Amino acid sequence: MKRMMAICLALVLLAGIIPAPQAEAAPLTLTVKGGWLRLRETASFNGDTIASYYTGTKVTVLDALGAWYKVEAPDGRVGYMYGSYLSSSGTGSSSTGSSQNITAYVTSKNGKGVRMRTGPGTSYGVVRQYSVGTKVTILNAGTYWHYISVDGQKGYMMAEYLTTKAVSPAPDADVPEYTAYVTSGNGKSVNLRQGPSTSYGSKGSYAVGTQVTVHGASGSWSYITVNGQKGYMMSKYLTTTKPSTGGSSSGSTTTDYTAYVTSSNGRSVNLRSGASTRYSSYGTYAVGTKLTVLDKGSSWSYVDINGQKGYMMTKYITTTKPSTGSGSGTATNYTAYVTSSNGGGVYLRSGASTAYSSIGFYGVGTQVTVLRHNTTWDYVRIGSREGYMMNKYLTTSKPGGTKLTSVSIDDSTPTVGQTLTAGIQPTGATATYVWKRGDGTKVGTAKAYTVQPEDVGFALWVVVNGTGEYNGTVTSSKTSAVQGSSLITTVTDLH
Repeated sequence: MKRMMAICLALVLLAGIIPAPQAEAAPLTLTVKGGWLRLRETASFNGDTIASYYTGTKVTVLDALGAWYKVEAPDGRVGYMYGSYLSSSGTGSSSTGSSQNITAYVTSKNGKGVRMRTGPGTSYGVVRQYSVGTKVTILNAGTYWHYISVDGQKGYMMAEYLTTKAVSPAPDADVPEYTAYVTSGNGKSVNLRQGPSTSYGSKGSYAVGTQVTVHGASGSWSYITVNGQKGYMMSKYLTTTKPSTGGSSSGSTTTDYTAYVTSSNGRSVNLRSGASTRYSSYGTYAVGTKLTVLDKGSSWSYVDINGQKGYMMTKYITTTKPSTGSGSGTATNYTAYVTSSNGGGVYLRSGASTAYSSIGFYGVGTQVTVLRHNTTWDYVRIGSREGYMMNKYLTTSKPGGTKLTSVSIDDSTPTVGQTLTAGIQPTGATATYVWKRGDGTKVGTAKAYTVQPEDVGFALWVVVNGTGEYNGTVTSSKTSAVQGSSLITTVTDLH
């Protein structure tokens, strides 16, 4: 009986803040306010937490215990909540909040995106960030924070960053789209940025003539898609008329034909990111390299070389395939091999001089195709690369065909101070030498070796590796254990 009286009294007190229900009204409900509220197992701050519910969650009152209420949450869980954080006046983040479904748009003074949070405060975690102009639905409006929904994602956003006046560009809004092209007065590429300001980071730069889709515009910025990448670009760098990509030329012809790299000095030519030598180089291409001219200008042409698009000076482009040799060389097409007197590799260069950059380094025996033979430099192909190599380092006889057969030491009973010499077969072969002693230590690297006092008691042998046009590895027989020098006499210990 006392318990029933206590419940009745609590409900009478509660009636002061809750409108009186109708005779057959639905069960009494309250709304969580002020942030996340814990549902506890007992009516005490020491009670274990069952779950937590964010502002706006409606719960059904089952009982009242002083300042605590026994409630049932929307997910069916039953427990106790502290009454000071329950309200009958809506689901807003403040006592003046109201339940609404208002269309609004994200806005900010600096043009930067605004964060949606899991609760009404900056201490709550970030759900995600939305760009200026994003369309949202205000579910419950509060004094400082609004409870909102964006494409089904719900959370809290500060009221000062939401406006009922549409803000463009609105990435998710249904706005007319149209095709445009990148343009610039100086022919330079234009940045696509993460937000509508130069303070935002670049997502890449796009050359004049690049096609884009414009979704909307706000002030001096447009929200666009280019090659599947969305972002912001200044509207002054966009045009609906496809611009000439001939760079600084006085006019260009839209074309699509095959041509070749050429130069009067035989040097490779730069492919650049813009129509000026101020632009960075994508790489250099040798005379004779095949390309496709996309747009031809009087000074610069926009070309494609193996999928890499860029700008090349028109004077270095010809429709007649140029001779890829230098001087008065003879066109040929025969197989040769790299060789060298010291067994080292040889450079393939971009021009017929050691002043030209290297485009590869190839070892003795590498097969090449000589395309054009000259007095000093041959124009050759190695794999997919073409370039110049000094013809003194080329031979039609495949190197490495002569094999080392044996090596011997001129004395098998060495003594300290004696010089041992290795003899190899064939005698004219070039090779490297490694002398070793019985404990595995490498003691010399020349053809001859002078026996040292520390070798006493150990056998010696030599390992030989062929170089240049010789191949194979041969090892000599071991000598007998090294003896002390015959010049050393026994000294009697005197006391």
